[in-house]
Amino acid sequence: MGYSVFFEGRFVIEPSLTPEQLNTLTVFARTGRTPRAPSGAAPPQLAGETFVMHVEQAAHDDSAAPAELNERVEGQPSRFCCWRPTPDGRALEWDGCEKFSAYEAWANFLVETFLAPWGRRLDGRVSWQGEDGATGVLVAANSVVTDEPDAPDTGVDDDVRALLVAVRGTDAQMRAMAVHDLTCAADASEDLQRETVTALCEALKDAELSKRALESLGELGETAAKAVPAVMPLLEHPDPQVRYWATFAIGRMGTAAQAAIPLLRKLTTDADYGPRHGAIDALKRIEAETSGD
Repeated sequence: MGYSVFFEGRFVIEPSLTPEQLNTLTVFARTGRTPRAPSGAAPPQLAGETFVMHVEQAAHDDSAAPAELNERVEGQPSRFCCWRPTPDGRALEWDGCEKFSAYEAWANFLVETFLAPWGRRLDGRVSWQGEDGATGVLVAANSVVTDEPDAPDTGVDDDVRALLVAVRGTDAQMRAMAVHDLTCAADASEDLQRETVTALCEALKDAELSKRALESLGELGETAAKAVPAVMPLLEHPDPQVRYWATFAIGRMGTAAQAAIPLLRKLTTDADYGPRHGAIDALKRIEAETSGD
């Protein structure tokens, strides 16, 4: 039968994937195989076996792996990889599939097989909860992923105050890092949570910070519900990556996001994959919250 585990958060990929790398990793996550090599080039080798499939097939198939590719490949942790790169190539996230028991092994497999050879590192924390209520956190540090007990943070209010100072500062790099790290406000006091959401809404107006701010608002979930009016206009932003991260944020804001449903439905036919996928996922989340499931 298997055991279902649910994940929140994502691992950051630094530096971001190139378009070619993003395509390769996306196809692999969906199929367990890498894209076909260019004409005349040798196909890639993974775990001692050659993996070949049509890129065109995978690019238009959002379902599970095709039946003929539905067997576990020797050298891989399990039949399916449920980690996928985000459409902008900046992070690795859970794709929502069930019965994903080899999550730690798969994260390390992707690092060793793809990210490390590409000169990419993986960092961040992803929390998990099992269907029996068990919890934990996957920690990626220096491109090594480990499963650790889920211990509460201490002194988080002081950390949030320091990050808020950095967000309002003049150092662009520090501001970007602070916007990203403000997700820790989920464990802060209510006053600081409100102040954090206000600061992140201000960051949405900065083109250099908007995507990171949307990501952080999404991580804060229903805590950031008052940001719905500020996020909704970005669902129609000309940059598809901004549209994607806007769907990510608003889909996690609970019932307060119902006002965005018409815009999300429009995005399900967006010309770009990221916003389409994000809108479908956001609608499912909002509808589940509304129905009480």
